[in-house]
Amino acid sequence: MISEEITLILPTKNHEKIIVDNINSVINYLKNNFSNFEILVISNDSTKENIDLIKKNDSYQINHLVYKKSGKGFAVRKGIKNSSYKNILICDADFSVSVENLNYFFTEGKPLSGFVVGSRKLTDSETISTPLIRKISGGIFTLLTKYYLKVKITDTQCGFKLIDKSTFINCDKYLSDDFYFDVELFLLAKKDSVKVTEVPVRYVHNNKSSVNVFSDSLRMFFKLLNYKYKH
Repeated sequence: MISEEITLILPTKNHEKIIVDNINSVINYLKNNFSNFEILVISNDSTKENIDLIKKNDSYQINHLVYKKSGKGFAVRKGIKNSSYKNILICDADFSVSVENLNYFFTEGKPLSGFVVGSRKLTDSETISTPLIRKISGGIFTLLTKYYLKVKITDTQCGFKLIDKSTFINCDKYLSDDFYFDVELFLLAKKDSVKVTEVPVRYVHNNKSSVNVFSDSLRMFFKLLNYKYKH
């Protein structure tokens, strides 16, 4: 067993089919490695067809929350607030980083720190099929966060993060409802002196990602300008 308990948060906007296709293997992994676990699927602004996919394949291990409001940050916040356990894994619904990577996030039954994050940019990380343009834009964004916001993290945007809610108490106090919330999490951790530990992961790029490299990168830049003053 890895640890006693964990809440898995899966925020999704029309990625419900991917969740359904992978849910049995995810449940088996959690059963074999945690004494107690729950899966929170947060459908926000998904179509009725996608929402119904979860309902048709529901099980006692899945708690399905449905909201009309869009935004990954909003969905994750709802997941944190509704979590039953102190260990919380935020995982992208496309499983670009598989849950098996959790094997390296714990030691002696406890998280490595209050905030453990997967990184695609460490020496031992493995990235598969990531387009060059995304690598370049990601590198620029990392430089901005590191030197403008003083966030000394190699990969703020990897969608695989483990929070110990008993240590990172203010983890749901970020302001953004969009995917910019990741940066705010690091700023909150820095403000509260929560130790952040980066762990190498195996990442497989999903070509169906809804992130637009150019327009979203520009919006993220202006968000960074605001965050420096808000936090």
